[in-house]
Amino acid sequence: MKKKRRTEKIDWHPDPKVRAMQAELQSWMEKNDLTHDTGWRTAEYHYGDELKKFDEPPCLVLTFGGDLNNVLWEYPPDVPDYQLYVKLHAEFDEIVDRHDFWYDFEDNVTACFMINVR
Repeated sequence: MKKKRRTEKIDWHPDPKVRAMQAELQSWMEKNDLTHDTGWRTAEYHYGDELKKFDEPPCLVLTFGGDLNNVLWEYPPDVPDYQLYVKLHAEFDEIVDRHDFWYDFEDNVTACFMINVR
């Protein structure tokens, strides 16, 4: 993967728990050259009044394209770099899990992060 520049300023989450996960994911994305065409938003900013309609409202939103899209979406095993994408996807999931969050996709370019409730 070629080194790519980030295209947008990072919107850091105000909550320290959320920001800790966000910072580790951002660092991981930078280390793996996956920041091209990505953006962080608080859920309040991204959804506005629509946030009230969620059964489990997200606290953080990551929009993505580029190579991160290849990592987070499962492709058939015959695509180039498939094994690398599988490895990186597992690393992404480990970071999210370690911070006690989970995520789901709104669509193919938007991941919503929620705090695990136990």
